[in-house]
Amino acid sequence: HLIETFAGGRRVVLIIDEAQNLSPELLEEIRLLSNLETEKTKLLQIILVGQSELRDNLLAPNLEQFRQRITVNYHIPPLDREETGAYIRHRIRVAGEGPEVVFPEPVIDVIYAYSRGVPRLINVIADAVLLYGFVEEKRQPDEAMVQEVIQDMLQEGTLVPPSPDKVRRGPAAGTAPAKGLQALERRVAALEQKQTLFVEMLEMLDGLHKREEDLARREERLRAREADVERREIRIRELLKRSAGGRPAAKARARSGGAA
Repeated sequence: HLIETFAGGRRVVLIIDEAQNLSPELLEEIRLLSNLETEKTKLLQIILVGQSELRDNLLAPNLEQFRQRITVNYHIPPLDREETGAYIRHRIRVAGEGPEVVFPEPVIDVIYAYSRGVPRLINVIADAVLLYGFVEEKRQPDEAMVQEVIQDMLQEGTLVPPSPDKVRRGPAAGTAPAKGLQALERRVAALEQKQTLFVEMLEMLDGLHKREEDLARREERLRAREADVERREIRIRELLKRSAGGRPAAKARARSGGAA
């Protein structure tokens, strides 16, 4: 395939995403693929795309030969504050339907502080904010909501606190007992609504599973009926053949009897 493609003036490119998950054995197989070449040209261009762990994995001593084959190496740095806001707005505009969800600037400030501009963390925080807004039936996220999300993710270990100078505290950061109790009640209510949604989803899946089993049983019965019809059809054909084979002899006997 590579030779035919090269002869046709085209180029083959292998792109591997999430390459940080590749084992050393697979990386070695990829290195062997890079040996496919003519006297002057490579027949296969290989591009690895991955998180920062990929760069750490390639520093392993047993991958020295692999590193020597890399001709271009580029690491995308974290986004700055303005790029973080533009990135969130772009994704919402592309994926949204109906009136656009707007992330206020204070919310973006908090997301940037805790994500440090890493797109993967920006996605995680923004997605959680949208989920909280859905549960609480709030279309526009506010600073209190994002602070709740951040505190939950800090407790779960999903995020680590940034340096104090990068954090802009919002109204949810207060320590008054009444505010803390209200925040806890909202979280409990949100979790209860999530649980209700999960139960409804499980019931839907159970219903679909039962319908699938019913369809499988109906299909099995139809197959049995089809096999029975085929057997009857074969039997009828055999009877017709026998009947057709006996008719000429009977007619011949009738003619000879009449001549006598």
